[in-house]
Amino acid sequence: ELGEICAGLRPGRTSPGQTIVCDLTGVGVQDVAAANLVMARLGEAEPEP
Repeated sequence: ELGEICAGLRPGRTSPGQTIVCDLTGVGVQDVAAANLVMARLGEAEPEP
């Protein structure tokens, strides 16, 4: 699950040659939460509650 990867509970990739594919269609609130997490990880914004 994407949440486990984002939380650091599971590796996203185990080698540089692997590609992560994620389908986040259908639930807008999940898209916003994922975008907030990405921005926070990049250091450009704090995640919204």
